[in-house]
Amino acid sequence: MGLTMIQNPGAHATLIRQFAYTLEWRPETDVVAGSQVELRDHCLRAFLSWRYCRMTMVKGDITYRWKVAPTIHEIWRNPERIILRAALPYGARRGEPVEFGLVCIAPVWAGIDLNLSVWRNEPSDPWQKDAPLPQSQIEANSTCTLPVVAGPVERLCFYATPRVVDGTVRVMISPQDRFGNPARFVRPVPLTLTWSDRSMTIDIQETCVHATPAWATVMRVRGQLPLTQLDPSENIERPFRPSRVPPHLAQSPARAKAWWQCRCTSAPLRT
Repeated sequence: MGLTMIQNPGAHATLIRQFAYTLEWRPETDVVAGSQVELRDHCLRAFLSWRYCRMTMVKGDITYRWKVAPTIHEIWRNPERIILRAALPYGARRGEPVEFGLVCIAPVWAGIDLNLSVWRNEPSDPWQKDAPLPQSQIEANSTCTLPVVAGPVERLCFYATPRVVDGTVRVMISPQDRFGNPARFVRPVPLTLTWSDRSMTIDIQETCVHATPAWATVMRVRGQLPLTQLDPSENIERPFRPSRVPPHLAQSPARAKAWWQCRCTSAPLRT
């Protein structure tokens, strides 16, 4: 019973890629013919970050669809965050599956999951003239989450501060997708760190903090990844900054507060 996701396309942070979902709702009780059902979102940020391209329904007639690019006035007129509204002309039996189809574009930020729920509105009694308008009620156990995760790794960033703590300098190594979301390599890859006249090889798969010995001079950490160890979906970009700290930072007394960022230096772009 409840709302479940029977087709999960594995959405990740993207700008234009569409993901097709199939949701199945099994009502807890019999649904009266002529009732209306709605799909609503629980979070305003997720509701505005996701884009809804196409909506379908098997056993109902869709009477309302949320737009792909709504205006600010349309957003204010939809405080309930309704994505879809449909009428069930023949109703539904208890436990009978009712399928929804959604084609969405996930946001560029990982972790902004779409939490959907089913609301039902039964028709009022036509023989009572003064009967109040029916109100939509949420269905029990009808919450379903559409997750969005980070995309494939496309850059490797190093964050460090030139301050010695207990004889070491902490360096945070963060694989990220193209939008800056912390991502994971498909499998652990060997990373060679080079700074000053020293080098070290470690295995990395996700964001970690590594303590390197104190540097003799103020230098950037450089990393090298073997191209053969990367998955075909992973595409590390070329470096975009020089390896040495700019002179105005090296001579500044506030350089201990300056954070550095660089990308992998050895893996070329894939074609």
